[in-house]
Order: sequence, then structure tokens, then C-alpha cells
Amino acid sequence: MHMTILSLIKRMPSYADEVKIGISEAIGVNIKGISTAQFYGIALTAGYILGNEQMLNDIRSEAKMHLQEQHSDACKTAAVIMSARSAYHVFRRREHTGAKVVAVDEVMLDTAERFKVNDVKVPEMDFAVYCLTAAILLCCNACSNYYTDFLIQRGVPIESLDKIVCFISFLRAAAAALEIESMRSYDFILREESF
Repeated sequence: MHMTILSLIKRMPSYADEVKIGISEAIGVNIKGISTAQFYGIALTAGYILGNEQMLNDIRSEAKMHLQEQHSDACKTAAVIMSARSAYHVFRRREHTGAKVVAVDEVMLDTAERFKVNDVKVPEMDFAVYCLTAAILLCCNACSNYYTDFLIQRGVPIESLDKIVCFISFLRAAAAALEIESMRSYDFILREESF
């Protein structure tokens, strides 16, 4: 069976109808400033971060039609490096005393030095979009702000970034629904009160 993002949508349970609609709308819209390849890189990066194998297989199957191998590698690199950076930022937000908040720019410079990315073979804009995806899913404000500013300064409209974040959010919700559906299920039966 050929799996695609549409396969993912079809697998969504009835209680996740809003997720189905949200993902359907996202894949049917052209997002200003974001290429088709970047869109599928966003989905692939989200699949790696969310770690749901069913979802990843659906996304990867379709992404192969739009991405070259170096983009797939860049999505993996973004997922891994942003995992390290986001964990480090939790610690670095405050100095050791916990009293003084460290400026975001200082944290980003320090992080860039500690967690260097070497030899990513995709355009800088593509990698920034993949890093933004990972940062959002990892709830790293410093990285999210950094890559949002980076993309806005290079002409990606804030409205487009909002659409990307909605898509990423619906993918996260889809992963949650798939996880719930994979759990051992017991029928939920209302019991009469015994008084």
C-alpha cells in the first residue's frame, strides 16, 4: 500500500475530526514564501521529532517525491541538533544563581558554538525552516524566536509562519491520536450507580 499524508488523515479517529480538517487544509494551500520541498521538509522534520512510526512512514513516503536525500538528512540533522539546543536552553535561560536572565542573543551565540552544524547540504533557508519546526515541537522559545526572526528577515511573511505552526500543531495532535489508538483499548461502558 502506498502511504501518504492522506493515509495519515484517513487513519484519524472520529474524535480527531478537527485534526483531519487542519491537515487537509494545510496540504491544499500554497504558503507564500515556502516552497513545496520546504513544506514536505517541515512535515518530515515533524515526523522525526514526534517519533510516531506510522506517521513518519506516511510522511516519508510522500516526501520522497518532493525531497532529495540531502533534504532528508537535513531534516534529521535539524531534529537532532535542535533536541540538543533546546535541552541546553532550558539550563542557560538563567545563570547558575537563577537570579539573572541571560539575553536570548547571548544564549543563541553560546549554543551555536557548542552545537555546531557542519556540512548541511541544503540552502540556509531550507535548514532554517526545518530547525524552526523542531524548535516549535520541542517548545524551545529561544530557538523558535531566533528562526522566526531569521525567516521574517529573509522575506517569509508572518502569516506564512502562522500557517506552518498550525500545520505542525495538527501533526502533533495527529501523533497524539495515533498513540491513543495504539494503546490497549477497553470498552468504556457506563455503569449504573449502586445505591
